[in-house]
Amino acid sequence: MEHKDQHTVPRSYLQAWCDPNTPTCHIPYVWRFEKDGDGQRRKAPENIFTEREMYTLVGPDGARDLTLERSLAGIEEAFAKLRDTVLERRAPISSEGKFALCAFVGAMSTRTVGMRDHWRRQWQQTLDIGEEIERDIEKRRGFYPGLPPTGPTMSLDDVGVSSRIPCRI
Repeated sequence: MEHKDQHTVPRSYLQAWCDPNTPTCHIPYVWRFEKDGDGQRRKAPENIFTEREMYTLVGPDGARDLTLERSLAGIEEAFAKLRDTVLERRAPISSEGKFALCAFVGAMSTRTVGMRDHWRRQWQQTLDIGEEIERDIEKRRGFYPGLPPTGPTMSLDDVGVSSRIPCRI
């Protein structure tokens, strides 16, 4: 299965941080340090900062949709090209280059595990509220027999009638 392990920090970005003294017979690597400062290890960029299926969308039929993953890859590719051809030389940046840089920075700031979890919580709260409203409407359906069984709709006349019905909770 392609693209299962997806990077939260792009591999193209990490490659710029590879140790310049990597022996020619080794895969380029970055140094990874433990938070407490004790441990250090060499890791190839493709082996760090990955999350399984981070950007994979799953369709109603269970099919994997890699649109987001591929879109991010395009942003990363444009940035890597800009970095290698313009930024390293400290050359002036064109309008297209500025756009590529802003797109990359914007994507980087939102593609963290913490940001994903934040948005997951936000949308879960919205879903919970929506489901609570649906349950409340179903409970009240008996109080308002004019509502069609297919969905909760209410005309202005219904609102006027409903405003005169005593509230029962």
